[in-house]
Amino acid sequence: MIDALFETMPTNRRYPSAKPSDSGIFLTTKDTNDPKKFHGMDNAFPQSRPLPMKFFRVVSCFSLFKKNSSVTQVHLRITHWPPCILYGLVFLLCAGLLLSGCRKAAQIHIDSIPAGAALWEEDELLGHTPILLPLPEGASRTLILRQPGCQEVKLILDPPLNNRDQEILVELSELAAKTYRLACSSSPDGAEFFLNNEFKGRTPVEISGLSGGQYEFMLRHKEREEVRKTLFLSEQSPDRTVVHIKLPSQLVAFYSKQIVAEPANLHHYADLGHQLILEGELVEAISTFRKGLQLSLSGKGAGDDHRLWSEIERVISKQYDYGSEEIVRQANETLLQMLRELKKEFPAPDSIAFYIQYATCADKLNFRQEAQDLFDEAWAKWPDNRTLVQMKKRYRF
Repeated sequence: MIDALFETMPTNRRYPSAKPSDSGIFLTTKDTNDPKKFHGMDNAFPQSRPLPMKFFRVVSCFSLFKKNSSVTQVHLRITHWPPCILYGLVFLLCAGLLLSGCRKAAQIHIDSIPAGAALWEEDELLGHTPILLPLPEGASRTLILRQPGCQEVKLILDPPLNNRDQEILVELSELAAKTYRLACSSSPDGAEFFLNNEFKGRTPVEISGLSGGQYEFMLRHKEREEVRKTLFLSEQSPDRTVVHIKLPSQLVAFYSKQIVAEPANLHHYADLGHQLILEGELVEAISTFRKGLQLSLSGKGAGDDHRLWSEIERVISKQYDYGSEEIVRQANETLLQMLRELKKEFPAPDSIAFYIQYATCADKLNFRQEAQDLFDEAWAKWPDNRTLVQMKKRYRF
């Protein structure tokens, strides 16, 4: 039994007697190429014509050879092969050729212990384990596994050497218990530091080995108000937390209460302003002086305003050690602005101390003409005053 496919070919290439439009399968003998000279085949092909252009299947084939004869008798049983089956075979043959030329992309199965870890590629979340990904075909891929409470794991996927799928199981390690440090300082230094009601030393102080959680700390200092704070340490907290606490003065609180109790007493304003200067609160101190001077210049104040002007003079002449030259200059500028506003509020104050301190502050900040005008106004009110005479010589007014 022989099964084969025979492809037809144009007859005019081999058989001159056939028409150019005919094509088919021709049976020939060894001694001729003429399709009309078939021996013993008249019944099979009575018209001695080429078979039409089709495909055929040879079902059986055998040959008998007669002795002393050059003719080969061939008996064929030929059946027609339907075109639908032929086209189906051709399609399957082409599909097989295509599939044989395609290679399945290799994949990798990634899992983790514990499962559910997030798989990231740079800023892109690819999914959670277990996950199936294609292996890279060109450059390597760098992935990161992240799971809360576990250390991050970096995975580098290289192009595969073969077309086999791969599997990887990553066991994530738990994070070691994180510890924190707390550094605390205070103004002034030397405050007693308590953490969760346990004394830890005097500021500045640094505490290490703290675990995550909530802490209560307290600072105490002589003549200072007690300060209590709450501290939360979590995974988002830095390894070292720095805290600076300014301890409020008990005297500031005391004098503030005195002003509330006796708002017309000028001595309370002088005391509070003095303490604020010692605390470095220059702006607040000058604001306090202004409130006292407004009472004095309006005649509503109780007591002598000499201490108020004395404290202002100490600011101008820097009898306080309250900072650098830049801070001193800023303090004088603030003070000069206050005196200017008071002059507008009280155009002709009946206080020689007002003119003396105003002119001195303006001259110090190089507002010479403004200082000269103030001195002239004061000289017109109090001619030959001993303090003004000394001031005239000193500042050359």
